[in-house]
Amino acid sequence: MNEAEWLACDNPTAMLGPVRETASDRKLGFFSVLCQWVLCPITSGDLEVYKAFEQALLSNAPGPALRVAAEQFAGYWEFDGTLWGFANYMAVRHAGHHPDKIRSFVLEVFGNPFRPVDFPSGWRTSTSVALASQMYESRTFDAMPILADALQDAGCNSDDILDHCRDPKQVHVRGCWVADLVLGKE
Repeated sequence: MNEAEWLACDNPTAMLGPVRETASDRKLGFFSVLCQWVLCPITSGDLEVYKAFEQALLSNAPGPALRVAAEQFAGYWEFDGTLWGFANYMAVRHAGHHPDKIRSFVLEVFGNPFRPVDFPSGWRTSTSVALASQMYESRTFDAMPILADALQDAGCNSDDILDHCRDPKQVHVRGCWVADLVLGKE
């Protein structure tokens, strides 16, 4: 699959293919949480397990600890022991009913795998880091256009980054590829 095919793809599970080689366990975990949380809300009984998995993601837990948390979060779902398998399963599980949302989640968490973005440290200013941190903590990403302005003020000229921040149709969440770049997370 090339970039044009990927951008035009209406099969969200096929969109995951090109990110397989570069996606971190953390990113795959955030994608899985996003699919489950938004498309099939977690019951109050599962909330503690969800919070433990999310905390492992936020704390950049090492691979084995993250996989244990993922396995507990996955519960009765099919979990093959890899976060790639879990992310793919969640995409397949929800793609039939919510293909546009899954596609949006792929774009939000992974960005365009055919356009890796160089992120110079000079763009990581106190303002941009404060904005991204505040959005992560509050889970409110309304300030993404303001983050775009702060990045532009710092010299960012990447259309991919600026357009992602300013896209009024894009849902932004923890795991957003731009916010993660600003915060230095993988």
